[in-house]
Amino acid sequence: MMANHMIRLCEDSEFATIHEIINDAAQAYKGIIPADRWKEPYMPEEDLRHEMDEGVVFWGYEERGDLLGVMGIQPVGDVTLVRHAYVRTVRRNQGIGSRLLDALREKTLHPVLVGTWAAAVWAIRFYEKHGFRLVTPEEKNRLLKRYWSISERQVETSVVLADQRWFNRKDIPLVMPCGQEASAHEEGTGRIPIVSIVGRSNTGKTTLIEKIIPELKRRGYGVATIKHNIHGFDIDHEGKDSWRHKKAGAKVTVVASPHQVAVIEDSDRDYELAELRDRYIRNVDIILSEGFKVNPHPKIEIVRSRLKHEPLCIKEDNLIAVASDRPVDRGVPCLDINDIKGLVDLIEKRFLKGKHHHKGTCL
Repeated sequence: MMANHMIRLCEDSEFATIHEIINDAAQAYKGIIPADRWKEPYMPEEDLRHEMDEGVVFWGYEERGDLLGVMGIQPVGDVTLVRHAYVRTVRRNQGIGSRLLDALREKTLHPVLVGTWAAAVWAIRFYEKHGFRLVTPEEKNRLLKRYWSISERQVETSVVLADQRWFNRKDIPLVMPCGQEASAHEEGTGRIPIVSIVGRSNTGKTTLIEKIIPELKRRGYGVATIKHNIHGFDIDHEGKDSWRHKKAGAKVTVVASPHQVAVIEDSDRDYELAELRDRYIRNVDIILSEGFKVNPHPKIEIVRSRLKHEPLCIKEDNLIAVASDRPVDRGVPCLDINDIKGLVDLIEKRFLKGKHHHKGTCL
């Protein structure tokens, strides 16, 4: 990279600058995309905040201290989405978008998908120049409904492009066949079944898991949990011995006591649920996950009547039940969100029947 040029993770304090760049660059869409899709401003602050809360992370191209372009990416299950790609109008067509895209594609081992407006021919050509290809209209509809949360109208007026990694693996089933259970899928492998508690923001995923764990334990099952945090986290603190070990260059640090063990390990990518299970968890009967919105494992979705969101999952996404405060018809059982016994009955029947009860441990 040339001197004075930098591609870096954007900071929360740069929200206003990111917002400004998006709305400046988006003027290129005015008069091109359908009129009913245009807004003033194109990206309202509250929409951008919501997307960042949902896991969109922005990287920026900086030159001599000025942020000139941004690209927002979002890991979603087994793919990485390019959600936003904008360069200031005065610096368009100078290779900034290409540098950002090339740098960010190196940061994921997952296939990369891009959604853009069907009428934005220049945007489509940009991605095609970088090896992306348009998927079929049928596949476009499926992917936009599976990985994005957008309106039907936006689905109609958009296209999806995918990189070669997607086309190399697209015939591999992304979900288990409808009705097939995780325990059957992994029969004979000794792998621990995973059930994902999913839902939109502020639906109470953590609270529900907090209630399910004691009921599973009361029945004698060992439980582990996996929580995904797209924004990162820090369990170590400056000045602590373990922090000093990591600072000195240790790739993995283990902190052990008679009662707990913690592993602090560098990661160069976003691990999938099955990888985390196989790498770190042992001697439990079941794993509950939170925060992995798209994955091939069985899911229980939380739906709240006060939150008017589109469904996150359908039956074909391996949805096995809905937990809600109102009746919901998704073709799967709908249980009252406070019916913890009923939810655990369902989990036990489908994934734990015949399991040996024991007190489990995990790293």
